[in-house]
Amino acid sequence: MPSLKHRIDLVCTDIDGTLLDAGNPDFTSLVSFKRTLDLMRRQWGTKWAIVTGRHRRVMTPILDSFLGFQLIPDFVVLEDAYVYRFNRRTGWHSFLRWNLRIRWKRARLWRRGRRNLQLWEERMQRQFPEMVVRSHETVDLWMEFPDRDSAEGGESVLKQMTAESVDFEVFRWGKELFLAPSVGKKGEAVSFIADNLGLSADQIFAVGDGANDVNMLEGWAAGMVACVSNAPREIKRIVRHANGHVANQSVTAGVVESLEYFLRGGE
Repeated sequence: MPSLKHRIDLVCTDIDGTLLDAGNPDFTSLVSFKRTLDLMRRQWGTKWAIVTGRHRRVMTPILDSFLGFQLIPDFVVLEDAYVYRFNRRTGWHSFLRWNLRIRWKRARLWRRGRRNLQLWEERMQRQFPEMVVRSHETVDLWMEFPDRDSAEGGESVLKQMTAESVDFEVFRWGKELFLAPSVGKKGEAVSFIADNLGLSADQIFAVGDGANDVNMLEGWAAGMVACVSNAPREIKRIVRHANGHVANQSVTAGVVESLEYFLRGGE
C-alpha cells in the first residue's frame, strides 16, 4: 500500500487494454486497484471515472463484473464523451444538457459526411471481404476483423481514405476498427466532470493506452497522466512529453503502478 504523499481528487481510467484485459483479466491487480482507490476515497473523498469509447450496452456487463469486486465508479463516460453519474442502487444518471449538446454536434457531422461514410464503408468491404460491419449495433462505422494483423492493415487503409477529413477520426481496439466523429473527446469529458466537481487539472489523474485516450493524456485535462506498458510507442511519447509516467507493467498492474507513482509524489 503506497504512502499517500500527493493528493489525487479524480481518477480517470480507460477500460479496454488499460484497466481490463478481457482475454486475460488480472484479478490480483484489480483488487490492488480497489484497495488503493478505497484508501484515497476514505482520506480525500476521491472520485473515480471510467472513460471509455464503448457503448452502454457493451459496458453494462463490464460494470456488473466490477460490482462483484465492490468496484463502483462515480462517473462513466461512454463513446468518449457522454457523461453519466453512476449509482449502484439507482443506476445511470445522465448529464442531460451536456450529452444532448454532444449528440447534436455529432449528428451534424454525420449528416454532413453521410455520403463519404457510405463510400468509405463500401471501399473497406471490397478491400477486406473477411471483415464484418457491426455499425447497426452501436455506431455508424464499426468493423470487426478476424485477427489483429488484418485490423492493423484496415486501420492503415482507413486512415489514408479519411486523411483529408477533419470531421472523423480512426480508432482501433484489438481486432475492432471504428470511425468516430471528431467532436466530443475524452479530454473534454474529463474537463466537464472536473468543472462539475470544482477541480483543476492538477488534481486529476488519467491513464490510458490507445489513440482515443490521447486527448486526456496531453496534460491539459489531467495534470497527472500515465499509460500502461502495452500502449503504442506514440502514446508513450505523448505521455512523456506531458511529464507523465510510462508504466513498466501492462494493463491493470500498470494502472496500479502509475497511480502509486503519483501518490508517492512522482518518486
